[in-house]
Amino acid sequence: MPRSRSVAFEDCGIRCLYHGWKYAVDGTILETPNMADSRYRQAIKAPAYPVCEVGDVVWVYLGPPELIPPEPAFKWTTVPSANRFVFEMIQENCNFVQALEGGLDSSHVGILHSDEVKIIQAGEYDPTGIGRDRYPSTDAAPRLEVEDTSFGFHYAAIRDGDGPGTSYVRVTPYVMPFMTYPPGNVAVMRVPVDDDSTAVIRGLGRGHAA
Repeated sequence: MPRSRSVAFEDCGIRCLYHGWKYAVDGTILETPNMADSRYRQAIKAPAYPVCEVGDVVWVYLGPPELIPPEPAFKWTTVPSANRFVFEMIQENCNFVQALEGGLDSSHVGILHSDEVKIIQAGEYDPTGIGRDRYPSTDAAPRLEVEDTSFGFHYAAIRDGDGPGTSYVRVTPYVMPFMTYPPGNVAVMRVPVDDDSTAVIRGLGRGHAA
């Protein structure tokens, strides 16, 4: 996520560089250098949310304290750091809902990404190590089936295979509210930055859990 340059970390707290106010990790205001009256510190408390670092990603919980979940423990977060690759990109002019819909729409793969599909099928480019069977179908109109789960849902895009009587089934889990697992052993997380841009974080893990 974008880092702010307007704060400094100091003695288990955060100090705003604008007016010098210092906040504890729970949002309590510890110092107000430009306000001598201590009533400000007693009357105001900044919002604070639990944070943890798991799988080289910083996770923030924004819900009510009584419903705080366990720390994330996806397969890609539990492999050794040397076996994991995480990166972020920002999609401009694309809000969170648009970005998420794209990740849940398998039917666009053979159309929007048709050039990439042809390269992979020709064996000239294989970024995931899966091989030519990554896209063994030229069917651009998959039939969709959905299975509800405790974490969101699975959806299967069923295409006619290129051989007689064969089918290609592409299954994508959706972990609410923001994570998908497209084929390729990769997790894709989409987080709103503002109304018009979205942060897309991809986590790829290989090997055995630590």
